[in-house]
Amino acid sequence: MLVQTEDEMADAENEIRRLQEAIAIKVGFSKVAQTRLENRLTRPNEEMCQDNVQFGLQDEVKQLAATTQSLQDKLRQQQSVFTLQSAVWPAPETTVAIWVQL
Repeated sequence: MLVQTEDEMADAENEIRRLQEAIAIKVGFSKVAQTRLENRLTRPNEEMCQDNVQFGLQDEVKQLAATTQSLQDKLRQQQSVFTLQSAVWPAPETTVAIWVQL
């Protein structure tokens, strides 16, 4: 039972790391898309018009923001699970110490 719990906690830690990496990647993509959109909207000496490229960039920014938010929600949920597991299950050394005292 203890080994299974340790495995679950290790899996939760790995999932937290994976989600943090995915969020960092999405944030990077989002910054690039936002910069491209901003550059498109602030072109000097160009007539301001809305076209398919601009609409595509706006959609890309919105989709990246939604994906990032979803990943952050999953990360918070996984961190809560890990915190709960850590609080509920004592460390192996504590368990051994309890059994030795009995």
